[in-house]
Amino acid sequence: MLRKLIRQPIVLLLLIGSILYLPSLSGPFFWDDEQFIYKNQFVHQFDLTHIFTQSTTAGAGVVSNYYRPLTSISFALDYQIWHNHPFGYHLTNLCLHVSAAILLFLFLKSLTKRERFSWWISFIFLIHPLQTEAVAYINSRGDSFYALLTFLGLWLWTKSLRQEKTSFSLMGFDFNLPNWLTITLAVISFGLSILAKEIALATSALWCFVTVYLLLEQPKFKKRYLKLSLIAIGFLSLLSLVYLKLRLSWLHWGNVDSILQAYPIAYSHLGVRLLTFSKIIFIYLRLIIIPFPLHMERSVSLVTNPFSFFPLLFVVSQLALVYFAFKEWRLNKTIFIIGGWCWFVSMLVPVSGIIPTNGLIYEHWLYLPLIGFFIMLYGLLKLIVVTKPQFRLFIGQAISLALTLIVPIYLVMTLYQIHLWTHPIAFYQHTLKYAQSARLWNNLGMEYANRGHNQQALLAYKQALSINPHYAQIQHNLGQIYLGQKRWKKAAKYYQQAIKLNKYFLPSYPPLIVALRQDGEKNQACQVLERFTKLSHNRQVINQLKKFVPCP
Repeated sequence: MLRKLIRQPIVLLLLIGSILYLPSLSGPFFWDDEQFIYKNQFVHQFDLTHIFTQSTTAGAGVVSNYYRPLTSISFALDYQIWHNHPFGYHLTNLCLHVSAAILLFLFLKSLTKRERFSWWISFIFLIHPLQTEAVAYINSRGDSFYALLTFLGLWLWTKSLRQEKTSFSLMGFDFNLPNWLTITLAVISFGLSILAKEIALATSALWCFVTVYLLLEQPKFKKRYLKLSLIAIGFLSLLSLVYLKLRLSWLHWGNVDSILQAYPIAYSHLGVRLLTFSKIIFIYLRLIIIPFPLHMERSVSLVTNPFSFFPLLFVVSQLALVYFAFKEWRLNKTIFIIGGWCWFVSMLVPVSGIIPTNGLIYEHWLYLPLIGFFIMLYGLLKLIVVTKPQFRLFIGQAISLALTLIVPIYLVMTLYQIHLWTHPIAFYQHTLKYAQSARLWNNLGMEYANRGHNQQALLAYKQALSINPHYAQIQHNLGQIYLGQKRWKKAAKYYQQAIKLNKYFLPSYPPLIVALRQDGEKNQACQVLERFTKLSHNRQVINQLKKFVPCP
């Protein structure tokens, strides 16, 4: 009975994912978890009004353009149970990632009617080392959360187009959802996915892929498919337009993108951004196939010459893909090659640098795109088998051997990445081997400071400052060191510098007021308190400061 149960594809995904990511449950908070979770008052207070009307980090006094209210609500729910114990947050992340893999399997199986193909794609999605960040780093929950909602919506959408029954059991009662309700729930899932992470807007391309796939598979149902498709995609478009309108007007906080400073030429010329994307795509492809070394702080040199290596390689590869896709359709009547490639590219476009974001290249941006790559790879392998039937046995054996070698390597690499994510100092030291950035040195310093190693923290902060003296967080952290040593004047100097660099850097205001008051500068403290009162929404902190510094 147990063996039979384990052989069930969903149970197998559940067991493998749970066991693989079990070590992540011991991980601490670190990196941006402070702003998003354990120092975020909106999360602690379950303040839905501010969660939906302010930036995601506003509850920690940090102005940003992040807007992920649904993910913040999930953190708030975790906080009600676990408070500031990271174990429970990691458990939620694990459950979301494993559930996303299961829903991906259900969606692909419903779409293609190929169980083995669906399972292997879902299995690779589950265990690939690139996915580790979405599970082991608490704040990266948005990736697995929006993916889960996306796969749920696509699964329901596929079932509605196929007119398959959507049924479930609850407390001994069986429920069958009518087709109109299945479509409604699918569209709602899409809307919720956007509130989990902004990049979910790009998943509308996946809805189009599903629709085209089914139209080509069963042309006799063309009229019914087109009618349903127009209705659903119309709602998707409306939701997307409303969301974009709100984000660009009411829900826009005017934070300056860091990429603008790092790559100003990319913002000056659309052509440069397009050419650079042709290079980034091949970096991503290499990382999917050989995910080593993996680290958080990647950079890429800009491409300005349209006749250089990567733009030319991109053009040649696109022509080759079109040729193979046409051949696949003519011989197999399937669209795995072009569909998989469109999935891969469409999910990367929002974070490609073509549209300004907070960076040009990050590994976690491959969370959904890598699925498209493996779908395309499956199509190419199937095409080879059809065109070269004499190699069918050889190709089958080669694939089995490759999986036998690659899967254990991926599992070991994933476990190693989990180890790094659960040991922050080792994580930062590992990343600094491949990239020197102010942010990395600053975060390493924060980890040393959290452990009471103030001298090591001081050295790390000064190293960060030598790389980027215009980074407000570093100035603030140096102030924290000197405040702990009761060196009020020096602490105040660094807090003032942080605020000078960014007047919206609210975490520096309260300790600056304390340092000034302790140094006997009451008038200055009152002036800073007056500014802080105008900028901050945290009435509790403001009231405490007013008691500490009685101002006229």
